[in-house]
Amino acid sequence: MHVLRDDAFLGYRVALLSDFHFAPWQHSRFLSSAVDIVNSWHPDLVALGGDYGYSVRLVPPLSRACYRIVIPRVARELSRLTARDGACAVLGNHDLDGSVQIVESEFAAIGIRVLRNSAYNVVRGASAIHVAGVDDPTRGLAQLAATQQASQPNAAAMLLIAHHPDALLGYEPPVSGCPVVIVAGHTHGGQITFPAIGAPITLSHVATRRFPAGFIPNEKATLYVSRGLGEQMPLRIGASREITLLEFAPR
Repeated sequence: MHVLRDDAFLGYRVALLSDFHFAPWQHSRFLSSAVDIVNSWHPDLVALGGDYGYSVRLVPPLSRACYRIVIPRVARELSRLTARDGACAVLGNHDLDGSVQIVESEFAAIGIRVLRNSAYNVVRGASAIHVAGVDDPTRGLAQLAATQQASQPNAAAMLLIAHHPDALLGYEPPVSGCPVVIVAGHTHGGQITFPAIGAPITLSHVATRRFPAGFIPNEKATLYVSRGLGEQMPLRIGASREITLLEFAPR
């Protein structure tokens, strides 16, 4: 990604994992293999894009029960991540339906920061990458302005993690002119796509039928949307599962 405004973070590597939708009946090898792949890339940072468990919005007790079972298993696998600067996470709509408390507690126990309209700086000498995360706008309150607080002056770039691509709709570029990269998930790449037609359903205004995943054209920021690792309904056509590695380069 050609976004850096200095060389302090040249070649900085971010692995993106999103949309596990891990269910109680699934085997842990599903997650174990993903962690092994990420570790083999030797990333500097792992960004986790939300929707870690299986939930059913209309049946809250079932959602909470699923999260009590699966999130400790998810955390056990994620604890093996070996990125230099660790891992950080945001919450997706299913996490807000399932159990925020369980996700935050289990992730905190293994050293994963959960960013809820908050941010921190990864520092290299006199430079930094400002790493921020916002809540899902469909279930929580995405307070984008809060993510720019505590940003180090003259940061090399800002990495904004947002489960839902539509967080971009309320985003305004920082007045400092800091280059911004937004990573998201949620769409599953449409999950079902067709040649010439694209993805009939993306559940997003920003990630459209023609651009349901990948780098999404827009005038505000560099936006990358992952197809994710899992799905609520086990069917994908033309939208394979994805683990992403992004590398920072000068703009």
